[in-house]
Amino acid sequence: MKRAFVLLIVLIGFGVIAQASLRITDFQSAIVLEQSGELTVTETIGVTFFSPHHGIERWIPVSYRRPTGERITIGLKVTGVTLDERSVPYTVRSRGGSVYIRIGDPDLTITGDHTYTISYTVSRALLFHADYIQLYWNVTGNEWSIPIDHATAVLTLPSGIDPAHVSTTSYV
Repeated sequence: MKRAFVLLIVLIGFGVIAQASLRITDFQSAIVLEQSGELTVTETIGVTFFSPHHGIERWIPVSYRRPTGERITIGLKVTGVTLDERSVPYTVRSRGGSVYIRIGDPDLTITGDHTYTISYTVSRALLFHADYIQLYWNVTGNEWSIPIDHATAVLTLPSGIDPAHVSTTSYV
């Protein structure tokens, strides 16, 4: 019994250490709805590394089911990634219903506070209903296993669209 208790404490400790090895302090998303209907997205992500890491992994959902059962898949193209305003190696893959971006140098580890900027374009993000057009966008995604202290999103509409005529719904 004592051995099982010690093992449980050790496993819980490793879980806490793994979770505490990095933290997202700020997640800012600037989304521009272009006249063409495409989105131009720039994410600025502040990360604190408490232990050495090669970088971060970003999962962006690109496929989901509507309440009607219809599968929606958007197009996403990464246009740039920086670490502290400098170029950084990254790879992009599709996995399941997400685009997976692995950011960082496999030969270099970093600690401390750093800022990542990820830029990408999105097509087919607008949903057309009988009486309205909907932008359905999951700003941070659901795949983070680490805490996000603060997140903001700012949507810029095309010229000629009066924000007073746009309704919004947000979920946390």
